[in-house]
Amino acid sequence: MSFEPDSPINIRLATVEDAMRITLLYQQVYQGHYPNPLMRDTAKLGAFLNDTNNVWVVAEAQGMIIGSVVFEADTSHRLARSFGAAVLPEFRGHNFLEQAMHYGHERLFSNEQGADVIYGMTRTSSQAPQVITGKLGYKKLGILPNIRRTDNFETHCLTALFAPDILQKRFSQFKIHPSIARLFELVQTECELAPQAIAEP
Repeated sequence: MSFEPDSPINIRLATVEDAMRITLLYQQVYQGHYPNPLMRDTAKLGAFLNDTNNVWVVAEAQGMIIGSVVFEADTSHRLARSFGAAVLPEFRGHNFLEQAMHYGHERLFSNEQGADVIYGMTRTSSQAPQVITGKLGYKKLGILPNIRRTDNFETHCLTALFAPDILQKRFSQFKIHPSIARLFELVQTECELAPQAIAEP
Protein backbone atom coordinates (compact mmCIF):
# COMPACT_ATOMS: atom_id res chain seq x y z
CA MET A 1 0.00 0.00 0.00
CA SER A 2 1.27 3.49 -0.81
CA PHE A 3 0.34 6.81 0.73
CA GLU A 4 -2.38 8.70 -1.09
CA PRO A 5 -1.62 12.45 -0.78
CA ASP A 6 -5.30 13.37 -0.41
CA SER A 7 -5.84 10.94 2.47
CA PRO A 8 -6.69 12.69 5.74
CA ILE A 9 -4.15 12.15 8.53
CA ASN A 10 -5.36 12.06 12.11
CA ILE A 11 -2.77 12.66 14.85
CA ARG A 12 -4.34 11.71 18.19
CA LEU A 13 -3.95 9.98 21.53
CA ALA A 14 -4.09 6.20 21.35
CA THR A 15 -6.86 4.36 23.17
CA VAL A 16 -7.17 0.81 24.50
CA GLU A 17 -9.24 -0.01 21.41
CA ASP A 18 -6.11 0.66 19.30
CA ALA A 19 -4.03 -2.04 21.02
CA MET A 20 -4.24 -4.69 18.28
CA ARG A 21 -3.51 -2.21 15.50
CA ILE A 22 -0.56 -0.79 17.46
CA THR A 23 1.00 -4.24 17.92
CA LEU A 24 0.49 -4.88 14.18
CA LEU A 25 2.32 -1.63 13.36
CA TYR A 26 5.39 -2.60 15.40
CA GLN A 27 5.35 -6.11 13.99
CA GLN A 28 5.38 -4.69 10.46
CA VAL A 29 8.09 -2.10 11.17
CA TYR A 30 10.43 -4.17 13.36
CA GLN A 31 9.56 -7.75 12.30
CA GLY A 32 9.19 -8.80 15.93
CA HIS A 33 12.60 -7.45 17.01
CA TYR A 34 11.46 -4.46 19.06
CA PRO A 35 12.74 -5.23 22.58
CA ASN A 36 9.98 -3.59 24.64
CA PRO A 37 7.17 -6.09 25.45
CA LEU A 38 4.62 -3.26 25.34
CA MET A 39 4.65 -3.46 21.56
CA ARG A 40 3.60 -7.12 21.46
CA ASP A 41 1.78 -7.84 24.74
CA THR A 42 -1.73 -6.38 24.44
CA ALA A 43 -2.43 -6.81 28.19
CA LYS A 44 0.61 -4.71 29.15
CA LEU A 45 -0.17 -2.28 26.36
CA GLY A 46 -3.74 -1.86 27.60
CA ALA A 47 -2.58 -1.15 31.16
CA PHE A 48 -0.05 1.40 29.86
CA LEU A 49 -2.71 3.15 27.75
CA ASN A 50 -5.06 3.32 30.74
CA ASP A 51 -2.43 5.22 32.77
CA THR A 52 -3.36 8.86 32.20
CA ASN A 53 0.19 10.02 33.03
CA ASN A 54 1.42 8.44 29.80
CA VAL A 55 0.96 9.95 26.35
CA TRP A 56 0.83 7.50 23.43
CA VAL A 57 0.37 9.28 20.12
CA VAL A 58 -0.65 7.60 16.88
CA ALA A 59 -0.97 8.75 13.30
CA GLU A 60 -3.95 7.25 11.51
CA ALA A 61 -4.54 7.19 7.75
CA GLN A 62 -6.52 5.10 5.29
CA GLY A 63 -8.10 3.14 8.13
CA MET A 64 -4.75 2.09 9.61
CA ILE A 65 -2.42 3.22 12.37
CA ILE A 66 0.60 4.13 10.28
CA GLY A 67 2.78 5.76 12.93
CA SER A 68 3.32 5.85 16.68
CA VAL A 69 5.45 7.43 19.39
CA VAL A 70 5.28 6.95 23.16
CA PHE A 71 5.91 9.31 26.08
CA GLU A 72 6.17 7.72 29.52
CA ALA A 73 5.86 10.36 32.23
CA ASP A 74 7.12 10.56 35.79
CA THR A 75 4.85 13.40 36.90
CA SER A 76 6.23 13.53 40.45
CA HIS A 77 9.59 14.67 39.02
CA ARG A 78 8.10 16.36 35.91
CA LEU A 79 10.16 14.18 33.60
CA ALA A 80 9.16 12.11 30.58
CA ARG A 81 10.94 9.88 28.12
CA SER A 82 10.04 9.40 24.48
CA PHE A 83 10.51 6.04 22.78
CA GLY A 84 8.97 3.62 20.36
CA ALA A 85 8.93 5.88 17.30
CA ALA A 86 7.68 3.94 14.28
CA VAL A 87 6.19 4.74 10.87
CA LEU A 88 5.29 2.25 8.16
CA PRO A 89 7.93 2.43 5.40
CA GLU A 90 5.44 3.39 2.69
CA PHE A 91 4.26 6.40 4.73
CA ARG A 92 7.69 7.83 5.56
CA GLY A 93 8.93 11.15 4.22
CA HIS A 94 5.73 13.09 5.00
CA ASN A 95 6.66 14.37 8.51
CA PHE A 96 4.03 12.21 10.23
CA LEU A 97 6.41 11.22 13.02
CA GLU A 98 7.47 14.83 13.53
CA GLN A 99 3.79 15.84 13.79
CA ALA A 100 3.07 13.05 16.28
CA MET A 101 6.04 13.99 18.46
CA HIS A 102 5.06 17.66 18.41
CA TYR A 103 1.54 16.66 19.50
CA GLY A 104 3.00 14.74 22.44
CA HIS A 105 5.29 17.62 23.42
CA GLU A 106 2.42 20.08 23.44
CA ARG A 107 0.32 17.69 25.49
CA LEU A 108 3.02 17.22 28.16
CA PHE A 109 4.24 20.81 28.34
CA SER A 110 0.76 22.35 28.55
CA ASN A 111 -0.47 19.98 31.27
CA GLU A 112 -0.02 20.94 34.93
CA GLN A 113 0.49 17.23 35.61
CA GLY A 114 2.86 16.86 32.66
CA ALA A 115 6.62 17.30 32.30
CA ASP A 116 9.27 19.99 32.04
CA VAL A 117 11.90 17.79 30.37
CA ILE A 118 11.45 15.01 27.81
CA TYR A 119 14.36 12.65 27.29
CA GLY A 120 14.92 10.56 24.20
CA MET A 121 17.50 8.20 22.73
CA THR A 122 18.48 7.93 19.10
CA ARG A 123 20.60 5.25 17.48
CA THR A 124 23.35 5.98 15.02
CA SER A 125 22.27 3.10 12.78
CA SER A 126 19.89 5.63 11.17
CA GLN A 127 20.21 9.39 10.74
CA ALA A 128 16.47 10.00 10.49
CA PRO A 129 15.65 10.04 14.25
CA GLN A 130 18.56 12.41 14.92
CA VAL A 131 17.39 14.73 12.17
CA ILE A 132 13.82 14.73 13.50
CA THR A 133 14.78 15.32 17.14
CA GLY A 134 17.16 18.08 16.04
CA LYS A 135 14.37 19.83 14.13
CA LEU A 136 12.11 19.56 17.16
CA GLY A 137 14.68 21.23 19.42
CA TYR A 138 16.11 18.29 21.36
CA LYS A 139 19.52 19.05 22.86
CA LYS A 140 22.37 16.56 22.52
CA LEU A 141 23.51 15.41 25.97
CA GLY A 142 25.99 12.65 25.14
CA ILE A 143 26.25 8.96 24.31
CA LEU A 144 25.48 5.83 26.31
CA PRO A 145 28.33 3.33 25.94
CA ASN A 146 26.64 0.51 27.86
CA ILE A 147 23.91 -0.67 25.53
CA ARG A 148 22.21 -4.02 25.18
CA ARG A 149 21.69 -3.98 21.43
CA THR A 150 24.72 -3.51 19.22
CA ASP A 151 23.24 -4.27 15.81
CA ASN A 152 25.28 -2.57 13.09
CA PHE A 153 27.76 -1.38 15.76
CA GLU A 154 25.34 1.40 16.69
CA THR A 155 25.74 3.99 19.44
CA HIS A 156 22.88 5.28 21.56
CA CYS A 157 22.72 9.06 21.86
CA LEU A 158 20.93 10.79 24.76
CA THR A 159 18.92 13.91 23.95
CA ALA A 160 16.47 16.12 25.85
CA LEU A 161 13.76 18.63 25.03
CA PHE A 162 13.12 21.35 27.61
CA ALA A 163 9.80 23.08 28.15
CA PRO A 164 9.78 26.75 27.06
CA ASP A 165 11.58 29.01 29.57
CA ILE A 166 12.32 26.12 31.95
CA LEU A 167 16.09 26.60 31.74
CA GLN A 168 15.67 30.23 32.78
CA LYS A 169 13.99 29.00 35.99
CA ARG A 170 16.81 26.66 36.97
CA PHE A 171 18.73 27.19 40.22
CA SER A 172 21.96 28.99 39.38
CA GLN A 173 22.93 30.72 42.63
CA PHE A 174 25.73 28.31 43.42
CA LYS A 175 29.28 27.65 42.29
CA ILE A 176 30.36 24.70 40.18
CA HIS A 177 32.96 22.25 41.43
CA PRO A 178 36.15 22.63 39.35
CA SER A 179 36.17 18.94 38.41
CA ILE A 180 32.99 19.34 36.37
CA ALA A 181 33.70 22.80 35.00
CA ARG A 182 34.64 21.42 31.56
CA LEU A 183 31.45 19.35 31.46
CA PHE A 184 29.40 22.45 32.27
CA GLU A 185 31.12 24.32 29.44
CA LEU A 186 29.93 21.65 27.00
CA VAL A 187 26.38 21.78 28.38
CA GLN A 188 26.51 25.57 28.37
CA THR A 189 27.30 25.61 24.66
CA GLU A 190 24.60 23.09 23.72
CA CYS A 191 21.86 24.55 25.93
CA GLU A 192 22.86 28.24 25.70
CA LEU A 193 23.21 28.68 29.47
CA ALA A 194 24.63 31.75 31.17
CA PRO A 195 28.17 31.50 32.61
CA GLN A 196 28.41 30.07 36.12
CA ALA A 197 30.99 30.79 38.81
CA ILE A 198 33.56 28.10 39.58
CA ALA A 199 34.21 27.22 43.22
CA GLU A 200 37.71 27.60 44.65
CA PRO A 201 39.58 24.23 44.73
